[in-house]
Amino acid sequence: MHQSFFAYGSFAEKQVHHSKFSGLITDSKPGFMRGQAYRLRCGYPIVLPHDGGDLIEGVLYELKTPESFWSIMDEMIGVDPVQPGLWVRDTTLIRCDHLSQTIATFYGLNPQKMNQVFRPIKGGRWQEDMFQAPPLTQQLEERHLDYIKKLSNAKGRELVPYKLDVYRALMSMELIKDKGRRPALTSLGQEISLFLQ
Repeated sequence: MHQSFFAYGSFAEKQVHHSKFSGLITDSKPGFMRGQAYRLRCGYPIVLPHDGGDLIEGVLYELKTPESFWSIMDEMIGVDPVQPGLWVRDTTLIRCDHLSQTIATFYGLNPQKMNQVFRPIKGGRWQEDMFQAPPLTQQLEERHLDYIKKLSNAKGRELVPYKLDVYRALMSMELIKDKGRRPALTSLGQEISLFLQ
């Protein structure tokens, strides 16, 4: 099954989510969508589409996808129709040049989450914004990222062992909290966990 997918931010080439679909790409070309780009607290961009917004640059990929592709991607990015999260999967109009346009799938901001504080990215220039201030995942040490990943995969009251220096560092960055004598991710820590491979 062939699908058109518009990629920006964490889905762009050399970014954290690109590897999840790079083997399925059959064609690619530059594209633009209209919307407002925001910077998440963890540093990655997220777009809320609207017709009068900025031109958000990205890449339009043609993918040869298995039936399960979108459900796997939804789970990875935290899209849940029962308990809506930060992200939604939707379709939008993508302009590829002056003459061609198409409808493509993209991941963007859930409008119900606009009550949270996101910093608008001026002119929608997310690449420049990420270059000037890299996402937290690129600033943390591997051992910190590894512990966040373990906590995000823990089930129920499962206790995840930790080293004291890692615990203290993540507490000081407000990425974990003490929840009844066991560490748990804060909302920022949970946000970061969506961007770990």
